[in-house]
Amino acid sequence: MDLGKYIVELLQSHECVVLPGLGGFITRHEGATIHPGQNLCTPPTRTVLFNDQLVNNDGLLAHYIADKEQIDYDVALQSLMFQINELL
Repeated sequence: MDLGKYIVELLQSHECVVLPGLGGFITRHEGATIHPGQNLCTPPTRTVLFNDQLVNNDGLLAHYIADKEQIDYDVALQSLMFQINELL
């Protein structure tokens, strides 16, 4: 299972992805800006932040893993928790 790949995929369509017991990745959107005096336009951007206070499992990542790997949710959650424990 490629946990990083799944997190990136989820951040494309969700503003927050929680790694249970570890923290959550949050995206922040910034709109385009125009600098008229400089003839410069900055495109919209997204910044990814990590919040170590978001530790409660919302099920999003485990459900996504279960769907992608075609496995049961409980098996996906167990695999996810194993990988998170490897990071600690």
